[in-house]
Amino acid sequence: SPSAASVSDAANLYDGDPGCPLLFGSAAAGYAKVDCNALTNPGFETSTLSGWTSLDGGFSPGTSSQTPTAGEFRSGSQALKLTTSISGWAGRYQTVSGIRAGEYRKATFYVKGSTDSAVRLYLFNTTTGNYYDGASWASAFSPAVSATPSGSFVAVSVTYRIESYEIAGADSMSLVWSIYMVGNSGATVSAYVDDCSDVPGVSFASIHGHNLSADPTVESSDDDSSWTTRATMTRKRPAFFSTFAIVYARYWKIAWASAQTAPYIGEAVLGQYETCATSPQWGLTESRDIPGVRTRGPSGRHAVYNYATDPPRSITMTFSARSAAAALELSDSLWLRSGQGLYPAVVVPIDTEADVYYGR
Repeated sequence: SPSAASVSDAANLYDGDPGCPLLFGSAAAGYAKVDCNALTNPGFETSTLSGWTSLDGGFSPGTSSQTPTAGEFRSGSQALKLTTSISGWAGRYQTVSGIRAGEYRKATFYVKGSTDSAVRLYLFNTTTGNYYDGASWASAFSPAVSATPSGSFVAVSVTYRIESYEIAGADSMSLVWSIYMVGNSGATVSAYVDDCSDVPGVSFASIHGHNLSADPTVESSDDDSSWTTRATMTRKRPAFFSTFAIVYARYWKIAWASAQTAPYIGEAVLGQYETCATSPQWGLTESRDIPGVRTRGPSGRHAVYNYATDPPRSITMTFSARSAAAALELSDSLWLRSGQGLYPAVVVPIDTEADVYYGR
């Protein structure tokens, strides 16, 4: 908001190319917002429970279904209802793709039901074949978190870190979230699950290629209604960034209070930062590419037209690893993972001074 110009598209904000900007359609206060929940149909609102596959089974199989009954859902108008006895189980699972190696994440499921039941959440990494047991990844079939329901909805959460690039051998991977409910007595019991989320932590924000006339804020929200400011960024050309303590939230936005002209943003990044094990050797080499046309008219007067407001800059940095960890970081995290720009890396300085060579 405001809406994109007719010649632009919101996808330009995250296409990996700062030279292809999102053009907003008018000069006004605005924002760019994203829903970071990786789960499909997290509130079980669709009639077919789309995105969730049945796990019902046992000698006397339980059932997993949608419930529209008041008091059995936390928000919206539907929830997942699990019903079973001690001789069976009920459940649903969902596969989430494109999760980055080494990423910190948090999952939250709201649960309510009979105290004679137990709800267990399992997290499986299809790339490595390991389960998260609440503390570490292992091959044993163990829940990430378990809960005994009560008469009201209670948040059941687990914070975890995806296995590293070195362990998984892949930059992105698929996870499977499974919701199981078993009975602890011979009676038939029920439990209800609603408002599920699996979100990445965010501790870094940057903007690349822009004409913003006001310092933007980075804000988060769990409900898309009440917002908390996590950082107020200081504008620099052509790029700038902010870091802050890691926050797990479903909704994020970068907002600005005013605009003198219709704003544009080449690329906006939300992510998690890590401090490199080694720094580049001093003596950074910079080169600039200023694409444009220069010609001379019949009178001998020069005419110049530059294609770019902010010409691309290339900075050559030479790293010399001083430990095995630093060498592994350079070869895997910086070179292989960001090779050819498939998974772009944002490299910024750590500096308490007001001015740095590039960044703040």
